[in-house]
Amino acid sequence: MTGPARRASRPALAVVSLALVALASAQAPVASQSPSVPAPSTAPGASSVPIASATPIDVGSIRWKQSKKSKGFGPRDGSPLAFDLAVGPTGRFLLVGVNEDRTPSRRAVIFGSDDGVRWTKLKGSIPKGSSAAAVLATDDGFLIAGDVDGAAPLLLTSDGTRVSKLDAPAEGLPTGPLYGLAQAPAGLVALGNDANGAPTAWLSADGLSWTATALPDAFYAIHVAVTDDGTIVALGNQQDANMVRTPTAWSSTDGTTWTTTPLPVEPGEWSVPDLERTPLGLVATIVGSGEGVALLSTDGTTWTRSLEASGALLVGSAGDEAMVFGTDTWWHSADGVTWTEAEAPQFGGYRIETSAIRPDGAVIAGGYLFSGFTAMDPTDSVRTWVGAPPAP
Repeated sequence: MTGPARRASRPALAVVSLALVALASAQAPVASQSPSVPAPSTAPGASSVPIASATPIDVGSIRWKQSKKSKGFGPRDGSPLAFDLAVGPTGRFLLVGVNEDRTPSRRAVIFGSDDGVRWTKLKGSIPKGSSAAAVLATDDGFLIAGDVDGAAPLLLTSDGTRVSKLDAPAEGLPTGPLYGLAQAPAGLVALGNDANGAPTAWLSADGLSWTATALPDAFYAIHVAVTDDGTIVALGNQQDANMVRTPTAWSSTDGTTWTTTPLPVEPGEWSVPDLERTPLGLVATIVGSGEGVALLSTDGTTWTRSLEASGALLVGSAGDEAMVFGTDTWWHSADGVTWTEAEAPQFGGYRIETSAIRPDGAVIAGGYLFSGFTAMDPTDSVRTWVGAPPAP
């Protein structure tokens, strides 16, 4: 839920998209771990395998509480940015991002937590110059994707406590930066670019060998999600000769043949902050000239405008409702038509980038402060929040 802000690196394009709309290991005991492809789940939730035991909650009564600052979250740690959050079948959380938006000194950061409140920075085979853009829970751990030096792909695995480089032949791996991960009946899907910079969807049956398919007429694509019936959907932009951008969705049932679907907005200077699966279907958000729009689709090909608000909007889930995060504000809806707005001063101006659901039904949200692409304000840092109804 999951995420850039989201990448020309969820990082150059991506961090641009990320931040703008937001802006798109000691060597571990898991050194030889390979991700497995879990059976498709019908439950929504970030870019992860949602936990089936999550308890239903009264979404309207949710109150937000900021977690205490964890080690590795602050200015002394490079003022990290957090891009994606996933929760595994055991309830273990991983939060991924980058310690600073500068190469070559930057490095991907991965934080783990058992409750979404107390976080520990994971160690392992994390290369210099890297950034982690997406994390996906599998049956036996987590798969993490991103880029190295804004060009080469980053693929890591984790058992939730340490991180390792994916143990797979280099010739079968993606050739460019990766911005999104999803699990579909067709297999694992990674969204990013190829070595020539072309927006590309990568499909894998085992996480070890990947096949590339270019997305038709895409300028960039940085988000991917899967509908209830298994349709894979990518979100990005097309751009004409005058640099006018049109937010666009691409859909596929097999991960190799893609159909282009314009979204119900006029061309302009749009960015695409998010695309997530929710209990209502897929919710995509776009932003341009300060205007944020949330779009809803149940099939990935037909989209309707669902919510309009100022600023960048990010998507989440709670109980049987969809959620949208704004600046110190959030909305929730059970039907995609009527949205209830609630103030959240507890967010303190942070951009809520990603979220996931805890087994007790509480929502864990992660966010950061972002001050620009060339210099980070010394107060920038990651924070997490727990959203839950008041205790009885």
